Amino acid sequence: MSQTFKKRTILPLVFLVSAAVVLHRLPAEQASIPMIISQQSGLSFAGNESCPGPSPVSSDPSHNSAISNLSPWPGDIQPSDASAAGTNFSLFEKRLDTLEQQLKELERRPSQSSSTIYPTLKLRGHILIDAATFSQDNEDRERYDEQDGVDIAVARIIGEGNVAENAGYKLEFDYVKNTIGDLYLEFREVPWLHNLRLGYMKEPFSLEQLLSPKYTITMDRAFARVVHPQFRRIGVLSYDTWGEERGTWAIGLFADGLSSKVQDDRFGGAITGRITWLPWADRQDVSRNLLHLGMSYSYRRPFGEKTRFWASSGSLLGSRILDTQDLSADNVHLLGTELAYVRGPLLVVTEWNVAWVELVDGEHADLNGCYTTIGYLITGESRQYSTKTGLFGKVVPNHDLWWFSRAPEAEKQRSSELGWGAWELVYRYSYGDAFDGGILPGGQAASHTVGINWYPNAFTRVAIETIAVESSPNWNKPDGHLQIFQIRTQLEF
Repeated sequence: MSQTFKKRTILPLVFLVSAAVVLHRLPAEQASIPMIISQQSGLSFAGNESCPGPSPVSSDPSHNSAISNLSPWPGDIQPSDASAAGTNFSLFEKRLDTLEQQLKELERRPSQSSSTIYPTLKLRGHILIDAATFSQDNEDRERYDEQDGVDIAVARIIGEGNVAENAGYKLEFDYVKNTIGDLYLEFREVPWLHNLRLGYMKEPFSLEQLLSPKYTITMDRAFARVVHPQFRRIGVLSYDTWGEERGTWAIGLFADGLSSKVQDDRFGGAITGRITWLPWADRQDVSRNLLHLGMSYSYRRPFGEKTRFWASSGSLLGSRILDTQDLSADNVHLLGTELAYVRGPLLVVTEWNVAWVELVDGEHADLNGCYTTIGYLITGESRQYSTKTGLFGKVVPNHDLWWFSRAPEAEKQRSSELGWGAWELVYRYSYGDAFDGGILPGGQAASHTVGINWYPNAFTRVAIETIAVESSPNWNKPDGHLQIFQIRTQLEF
């Protein structure tokens, strides 16, 4: 029996008995009210007698006036009746005390509501379908010949849940690439270690790299990824917030191998950490106004003394426009800086990442990449920001696309509450250098991206972009020029 049911059963009885006690504690003259009602209306309330008289709620005005004109101080009650009533009310008082004690005992007992049954499971995912067309000059085509096409770029299913109150898990699989995404166990509120993850996950490096592709402002990541092209490793990660959630920190130890299986005489490894801070933010709505600062660092001993740096042209259907191929390296240092500014519908994000590579032959090489992205939601929304992760999230339109709501009531309110979703204008400049004056064979590239994002509701997106790319494999060859036009349809569930 639930606590709520017990209270609903007992409380009405307690109320009635309490009313009886109140009447009993009135002066004897007031206790004679039932007798007067009986005398003037013909009703009987004594003992087990029936009520042969008319209904208390009668259409006869004489009965109503008789009740309404009762004197509060009648003097016709008999002493014997008062004595009997007093005895009965004493019994009621004892019974009331017993009920109150039983009610207190029930309140002290633990709740009988059903507890959570572990493990729990929640399924979600997202699908990204891209179409792209490429236009190249001869110099660019000599390096690689891009092909127009359409592709399901991403199709991921994610399962997550808890195995205990403070322990959870996440399983992510990409059906297009036939690869594992995140695959880890998570333990929360661990003494000294705060929140702990064990498994295959993203390293805490770079704001843009930590974002899911469904939440990036542009369709593909910038050339800044060249210093850290592969995001996920197997390892252990500790993370939490600080400064009343004005900042975040994360640090982890990872194997440097790219797959979920790492086995070699030279195991390799990496220590990677990230810290963020909000020096200024709107207390009422952080996502509307904020200044975000962040920094990442990683020290790495490459797996098998081999490492590689690359970045694509800005399209998931395009080629790797920067690519060093495999390099023999003893160790690598990575540094990343982040700055993001939000003022209402305006978002400006910029990052600069650099890698210092100590090659096996004793030479040193540097790589770097940067970008600046500007997004403006002309319909007035702001992109969500999580103070627990220091990352941006989805765009939730103020008014969903009217066609997405077919209810008659919604149709009536279409002009005031329903609209055309959220619309965002986008510009990005991106630059990457994997050449370092001829020490590395990766080349250089710069690009300008102009686009528009349309969000019919919080779970769908249509993106249109045009990208102008200028690249060179080395100083001895002229720059190549590539023009990309692409469209994406995105669904999150």
